[in-house]
Amino acid sequence: MKGAFTLVELLVAITVSAIVMGAAVFALSAGMRAHARIASADTRALGELNLFRLLQHDISSATPFGPGARFTGDATQMSFTCLISIGNTTNNIVPARVLWRINPQLGTIHTHRILAYETTLYGIPPNSPPVARSVGNKTFAYRDSKSPQWLDTWDSPEYPAQVRFGETVFTLWTTEHAKQ
Repeated sequence: MKGAFTLVELLVAITVSAIVMGAAVFALSAGMRAHARIASADTRALGELNLFRLLQHDISSATPFGPGARFTGDATQMSFTCLISIGNTTNNIVPARVLWRINPQLGTIHTHRILAYETTLYGIPPNSPPVARSVGNKTFAYRDSKSPQWLDTWDSPEYPAQVRFGETVFTLWTTEHAKQ
């Protein structure tokens, strides 16, 4: 027969095709895994950026305003008063109590705000979604403007000058800043 392939030629062609297809599938799956890792890293980075943005906003807004205003905190939680805007305008600014809590077992961090005229802040509701996941073993620490030493706890009507979360330091706006 003219123009026909032998069985050996067909087997060689099938084997070469299978090797080429296997290499292509391997390359595509490696690319898809790399894309998934990058997307996951981007999601974590955006979550951490959002966390630091929220912490910076809350901490820099901390104000010893109103009766009984105190800043309390330890390694896994802190609570303080700040002024927040309710609604879509800056005309409705009210004092609120803010609570930040780290859950070391889950590696999550939560926040909760309660307006000062509502009720007492008892804690974060159990079904509250975390602000961020995978915060690792980061903790809070506090520093007075007169001392270079970081403290594990703070409980005073006087607000700390700085709060540290992990290695990131946030500065509070205090009356000492206004004097400068």
